Amino acid sequence: MIYGGAGSVHRFFLPDLYYFQSSVKHGHQTYGPHSPVGHENSYLVGNEESVVFFYGRETPGIVLSDELDVGKLDSERAHSYRIAGSRKDLTGKFWYDGEYNNVLFQTPPVEDDGVAFAGWSEFKVKIDPANRGVRLRRRLDKDVNRQKANVYVDGRRVLERAWYTVDHDKTYRDIRWVDSDFEIPAKYTAGKSKIALKIENANGPGIPWNEFHYWIFSNKL
Repeated sequence: MIYGGAGSVHRFFLPDLYYFQSSVKHGHQTYGPHSPVGHENSYLVGNEESVVFFYGRETPGIVLSDELDVGKLDSERAHSYRIAGSRKDLTGKFWYDGEYNNVLFQTPPVEDDGVAFAGWSEFKVKIDPANRGVRLRRRLDKDVNRQKANVYVDGRRVLERAWYTVDHDKTYRDIRWVDSDFEIPAKYTAGKSKIALKIENANGPGIPWNEFHYWIFSNKL
């Protein structure tokens, strides 16, 4: 902490890749009068500077192929969505961590309906037949930590890995939304225009799996 002077911090993320649809909004965290206790008045907001170097590709490397809005009846029907065993319907009015987390700036919550279950869910989605693998993205409530599931594609279990959401910080001021990704290798999806997905809860007794929204991306690289 520096009082009455200036300082600098350098962080390099050279191997990191950022996937985006059409644009990128870059920001950095500042601390000011509305920051959590422990960071009060550390910096004078508005006097900070940063530099970013961007290197991008001309052609898209990944495309959005389908979406499933869990909790919305029309979307569930369109994707033949069903759950084995008991279903608990959920409603969330939470925030993602980051600039719009309602701490530094007052922002409205992201509202979404979803479900939690101990068994499994199943649904059908569209993909690009020219895919080189598929990426699943799921919105979840991280208040239930360390969620794990087995993923099946057209009845075949993806053996390379389970879908595990790593241990997150304890929820704070309803900052509970997290998007978790799962990569399906091309050997399960290549040449197909539609796949049936099964998400099997592997958390163990008493720990539910929750899901609010799915985005299905087709990898092109």
